[in-house]
Amino acid sequence: MWNQRRDATQLMVYDVGTVDRCLKYAFELKKKRNAMNPKYAAKPITLIHKRNVLTHCGDLWYRAFEEMGAKQYPNSSATIITSTRQICGS
Repeated sequence: MWNQRRDATQLMVYDVGTVDRCLKYAFELKKKRNAMNPKYAAKPITLIHKRNVLTHCGDLWYRAFEEMGAKQYPNSSATIITSTRQICGS
């Protein structure tokens, strides 16, 4: 929402159930694609976030991603990208 000074604010509210549901969808889709085409198996599932900016929400996604990957999908390769430098390669 913009105000007259052109400042912006945003509120993000996540609960662990919502985050887990999204992550489960992503891990299951990866598993399905791996079965359909072996070239996908070599590619990791990736979480990209700015945990230093979105400190609480980002940390919830980060911890849930690591926990779900380790416990429910131990054979999936997973990676976490936390900076634009990793994305841009500079």
